[in-house]
Amino acid sequence: MPSLEVQVHAPSRIHLGLLSFGHDDQPYGGVGLMIRPPGLDLHFRSAREFTAAGPLADRVEQFAQRWARFHGHESLPDCQVTVQQAPGQHVGLGTGTQLGLSVVAGLSRFLGMPDLSIGELAACAGRAARSAIGTHGFVHGGLLVERGRQASDAIAALECRLPIPAEWRLVLVRPGEDTGLSGQAEQEAFGSLPAVPDEVTDRLLEEIQQQMLPALADSDFATFSESVYRYGNLAGRCFASIQGGPYNGEVLNQRVRWLRSLGLSGVGQSSWGPTLFVLAENQQHAEQVAGQLDRCPSGQQLQVEIAAPCNQGAEISSG
Repeated sequence: MPSLEVQVHAPSRIHLGLLSFGHDDQPYGGVGLMIRPPGLDLHFRSAREFTAAGPLADRVEQFAQRWARFHGHESLPDCQVTVQQAPGQHVGLGTGTQLGLSVVAGLSRFLGMPDLSIGELAACAGRAARSAIGTHGFVHGGLLVERGRQASDAIAALECRLPIPAEWRLVLVRPGEDTGLSGQAEQEAFGSLPAVPDEVTDRLLEEIQQQMLPALADSDFATFSESVYRYGNLAGRCFASIQGGPYNGEVLNQRVRWLRSLGLSGVGQSSWGPTLFVLAENQQHAEQVAGQLDRCPSGQQLQVEIAAPCNQGAEISSG
């Protein structure tokens, strides 16, 4: 019998950059971390028929249809799914992946079915074809490293996962309405990009293994921050033929230079942007940083939000 109610609370994803692309085996791989807020909140309850309400309701129904096909169901369950809170789409926060995984995991729990494995989650929601950071993050939280999916893998294997010190913060900075690449435009972009040279992938791996992860394990904020900046800058240069530099567009490239000129070290772009982030050592530091960033030198008003690291996966409760 279905549960009367199910609640899903999912984090958002910050993607620090891919390790490789453009080769025959297309391994991708990369590094990312989970934050909340912002995040997604979905509520499932019994209804006379399937309905979706709230922001992104049309996408909820699309993911529900995928869930039904995956399980061989001819119709959707009698359930109302309400999206109570969701970040914007295509701004670098992995909202599509977190929404899809939340819908398929929530519907399974609503009907009292066994929880899906991580590979089943990805297949059911149609995610993790390129990067699996958001899918691993949905399950585990923290900072995650994956080396890319091999031909025999259902999903790229998780190579390393570390918790992030709870007191650290990320200050998110983005303009009001801009979005990054997605869908067909993103596919075409990857099709036109030159392959990442092996020596660049080696340098990115060296940065992760010798600087980023040891600094995080030691809670060394300063070293970790500089490592995140170096990694993102180098990974972003692999997209320069489309972005015009390590960040997406001249405005974001200028904005990163401005942020660095303020003495802020852990600066980066999540995915295609336009969300940029600045690492902060604690809440007080984050508030000080946020106070500097409400308006950039061009005069453009920016959205500034303080995010906390999320060291656990999505919370799914029923009752």
